[in-house]
Amino acid sequence: MIGGAGASLNQYFGIPNVIGRILMAVLCLGTVMLGLNKLVDIIGLIGPVIIVFSIVIGLGAIFLNADGLMQVNEVLQGIEVSASCSNWAFSGALYTGYMAILVIPFLLQLSQSAKNTKTAVSGGVFGGFFLVLAILVMNLGLLSNIGAVYDQEIPTLILAEQLHPVLAGIFAIIVLMEIFSTAVPMLWMVCRKAGEERTKKYNLTCVVTVIAALILSMLPFTTLVGTIYPYTGYIGVILMICVFVKQVLTKKEKEA
Repeated sequence: MIGGAGASLNQYFGIPNVIGRILMAVLCLGTVMLGLNKLVDIIGLIGPVIIVFSIVIGLGAIFLNADGLMQVNEVLQGIEVSASCSNWAFSGALYTGYMAILVIPFLLQLSQSAKNTKTAVSGGVFGGFFLVLAILVMNLGLLSNIGAVYDQEIPTLILAEQLHPVLAGIFAIIVLMEIFSTAVPMLWMVCRKAGEERTKKYNLTCVVTVIAALILSMLPFTTLVGTIYPYTGYIGVILMICVFVKQVLTKKEKEA
């Protein structure tokens, strides 16, 4: 996520990659040190904005180049697109697993703050639905313009630029918000395992983790994506299987 922030700021605003990484690292560090309550408030504001803009950009890209969806197979034969695996279905499973790794631990903690089970379930259902909708629309927009975006580090920014330069500037900020809203829960989960919020262990873990992430982010962004996403996806798939098996066993125990 820190590497992605550097790439985004560099691609649209021309800010040196390392400066963008440092800014995102510092922002994440400061936010996580505020604790879970502030974290939930911030992400609660950012999340709907990201989803709405993603759907708007995706739909705009599709309408501007609707014929592109009909020509995807032909275009793909003439370009080389990097992929986590050769099978589209398994690639989708890896992405699902990657998302599970990101959200399951955080949601377990977040669910404790829900007023009741109904609130937690409805939040998960509606949030999941609109997230999948935004991903689907954005991916269709990318496919309709695959020839122009396949070799870009942040292809969604190219879609926004095709719609309008001003919209691209706004969406560049939205992308950074999206990166921020993903990086912060990941950092919080690691730090919370080390100790209670605002304790010495918690704060020290925050600092050490951010510094380590900042150093690793110096690798090329495309390399990070091509390496981290697939392996995290594999772990996520295993995690989902374990959760499913646990649910089945728990249900059987209750019935018994």
